[in-house]
Amino acid sequence: MNKYVLKKILGYSFAILFFVILIYNLLIPLGFFDNKKTKFGNLVWKFDAQSAVVGSPIFDGNNVYIQTETDVLALKSSTGTMIWKTSVLRSSGDTDRHFLQIKDKILMVFRKESPALALSAETGDILWGNQPIDRDVIDVSVYEDILYEARYSSFLTSYAIYSGNINWSSNVPSRTSLYIFPEKDVVYLGTSSGLLAFDAAKGQVMWEYDLKGLAGGMAKVNNILYLAFIKGECSFAAFDIQSLSYLWCIPKDNVSALSVINNVLVENNVVYVSGNKLVAVSSDSGNLIWQSETRDNFGPPVLSNNQMYTQGQSRIYEISLTTGKGESMFSYPNMYIISWMSRSNIAPVIINDLILITIKNNLYAYKLNK
Repeated sequence: MNKYVLKKILGYSFAILFFVILIYNLLIPLGFFDNKKTKFGNLVWKFDAQSAVVGSPIFDGNNVYIQTETDVLALKSSTGTMIWKTSVLRSSGDTDRHFLQIKDKILMVFRKESPALALSAETGDILWGNQPIDRDVIDVSVYEDILYEARYSSFLTSYAIYSGNINWSSNVPSRTSLYIFPEKDVVYLGTSSGLLAFDAAKGQVMWEYDLKGLAGGMAKVNNILYLAFIKGECSFAAFDIQSLSYLWCIPKDNVSALSVINNVLVENNVVYVSGNKLVAVSSDSGNLIWQSETRDNFGPPVLSNNQMYTQGQSRIYEISLTTGKGESMFSYPNMYIISWMSRSNIAPVIINDLILITIKNNLYAYKLNK
């Protein structure tokens, strides 16, 4: 064998080795070969719901409740054993238009364009159902024994939780509802063009304040709203509902990571936002505390033991609340999950010493290392 042939063979060998290493490091962490990688503790249980899970599971202190494209299910949190399953109207797999709420053993189910539904959390029996206006559900919220539901174009409805009777329904045309913030006498509704205050007893609009360009996540703590903007001078701001004035505003040019905000969480005087980046700012001043080094499309953050857990498009991340530094803790079993997670409100669920991860129709419960 001459030197030319030998060099050619060595060259091809190195090229093949390079691509093998590249594929191993890039595809396997994404789970292309059904090889999930995890830095969590042991897998305690796994549950296959047989249909894609839509919306985040919820935990009531004893059981886990989930909804799929075709059913609502209750599981034992310690073992993942199914307690009951109730068939409901089939809904699409868009995970950002499905919600679960629980109050006094009543499980309330919201499924995109489907009617609002209440089930017994103990048996799964249907307690009541309502036919909504033909619009997608945008947000739901519970205050005492009243359930509030916002559907597309600011169609806000007040329900009695125990009977399902509609107290009132108010339609404000040419608006896109975003988030509901109910109080005893007033219900605030953030929309794409402003903030509306409704009389909680009658459903009449009391006042409206122009806040054009609102989009993405919002949160409310006491009288302060934390708002994300898609246009205007601010990218993110704190707004006092009582004085109808800004406490602080982060200009768009200051923090590029705040350009896309899907979720807002306020805890211990810190505002955590997630979207195409994870960012923490002071709730008092809006000063930047940290922004994560990880760039992804993040779902809602969950806090536990000074750590943040959130689902990205291909991984679960653990982020330090002190520094904002994080690492990938779990890689999804299949690459097609990327398209599924692109628009999602799926969040990990912390159950005592377990972390519950939702991937398509599967739920994984891992030991949470502390």
